[in-house]
Amino acid sequence: MLHRPVPPRALLWAKISVIVQISLWLAGALNFVPLLVGLGGSNGGLLYPLVHAGSVAIEALFCAGSLVLIYQLCLRWFGKERLDGIMTTAQVLLSALTIIGSQLAPRLIARSGWNVIVRQDAWWKFSVTRGG
Repeated sequence: MLHRPVPPRALLWAKISVIVQISLWLAGALNFVPLLVGLGGSNGGLLYPLVHAGSVAIEALFCAGSLVLIYQLCLRWFGKERLDGIMTTAQVLLSALTIIGSQLAPRLIARSGWNVIVRQDAWWKFSVTRGG
């Protein structure tokens, strides 16, 4: 495209295409193991992979469509320059809150009297108890 003028419709469809492709790749990557686990489960049949893959694809397309709709509405309401500023501000605030939260959360949990115990048999299993 380089120096050629690009109509807004072509630019929108290019953005939608990229968002749909990324959504489908991420959904496929994040749901590959659940697909295998469901296939190996006691109630997973031969149709399970098709139904699971279809539902994941529909969910990914719904999310991509919602994202495009919200982006277009925000462009209409705020304008391109102001929306870029709002998105940049939101990214900076989210990064700062993530860093601050990761430092404060363990201290707040320790001060509140709650005990978070990670079990030895599996790292994803933990229990939260009210301790003294």
